[in-house]
Amino acid sequence: MKKILRPLLLSVGFYVAACGIVLRVIPGDMARAGAVDAKGVSANTALTSPVQANSNAASVEPTKAAPAPHDAAFDIVDISHHDTITDWAALKGATSGLYTKATEGSTYVDPMLGAYSAAAEKAGLPIGFFHYFWPTNDPTDAAKQADHFYQTIQPYGYAFYPALDVEEDNNLTPAALTAAVLSFATEFEHVSGHSLLIYCSRKFADKYLTSPALAKYGLWVADYNGQKPAQAGAWKSHIMWQYTDHASIAGVPNPMDADHATASIILPGH
Repeated sequence: MKKILRPLLLSVGFYVAACGIVLRVIPGDMARAGAVDAKGVSANTALTSPVQANSNAASVEPTKAAPAPHDAAFDIVDISHHDTITDWAALKGATSGLYTKATEGSTYVDPMLGAYSAAAEKAGLPIGFFHYFWPTNDPTDAAKQADHFYQTIQPYGYAFYPALDVEEDNNLTPAALTAAVLSFATEFEHVSGHSLLIYCSRKFADKYLTSPALAKYGLWVADYNGQKPAQAGAWKSHIMWQYTDHASIAGVPNPMDADHATASIILPGH
């Protein structure tokens, strides 16, 4: 993912490997059939309606993204107003869902958020949202950004865990940057009632995000070296892997980021 001045690219494809047989899963009908969570419980929940706001969010334990169930994998696209979708039907045929940029900082809202959310719903594509983070030394600013993010996405509903896009260090030390990320994540859990994913590159994680306190959040890692990263910063595994920034995908004219995701990006009940 790129900041507001850089293009945000997408991903392509969608395959699940099970028992040596490769299956093409139809977007919108995708089910977590046979997936097993960390406790060994079978998860057969289909991607259907988006999650609704949790009216008791402040009084419940936040729902956490589980470790990746075995090697189940599928592909997700991610977009912002920089991207032009020319054929939503073709996009649906090429992917299983999408993340779209919702917010940045404490006030910015992506101008295409509403239009893309509506188009994804009409096309039958499950959706998730991400926030581009501008860290500061003020923990209250991080909390304000989290509130802004949730208040913006809550009316739309979503099927995937929201993501915090961390690419800027803003001249902070690793300790200060970690504190800002944790402040955002804690506030977001408080208001939403569920956890989030943290997106960053492997190199960024290795340099700035090494605190064990971050490992409770699912990692969406960017690494273009051709091999799935075994570890990044505080994380020993990841939930989604952005493996290239130059993929071609149906329905979108420009090159895109491509991500291999696991069923662990799916919120419970979807």
